[in-house]
Amino acid sequence: AHNEFTYGHLRLVGSASGTAAKVTSIAVKQNNIELVVTGPDASQKPVLQRASSLSNPQWTDVPNVGFAAGAGGTLTATFPKPTGATEFYRVAVR
Repeated sequence: AHNEFTYGHLRLVGSASGTAAKVTSIAVKQNNIELVVTGPDASQKPVLQRASSLSNPQWTDVPNVGFAAGAGGTLTATFPKPTGATEFYRVAVR
């Protein structure tokens, strides 16, 4: 199961409850996408990943992502808008 947010042709998928990180909202700010994430705790390093399909996905790290601490233990991930087809995103922790 997952939480799904859609903006135009961009589809962002957050993990379901019971995991270390969860995407709670998205926003388009000029040429960037902003994802608000709850979790992970301070001992974990978040990484934004993408895949072009959820059918046997091949997750790769998204380059040039900035994470900023927000209110209530949230993180905001900011990265350039994709220019291609639909992409799926998740936040992994390391």
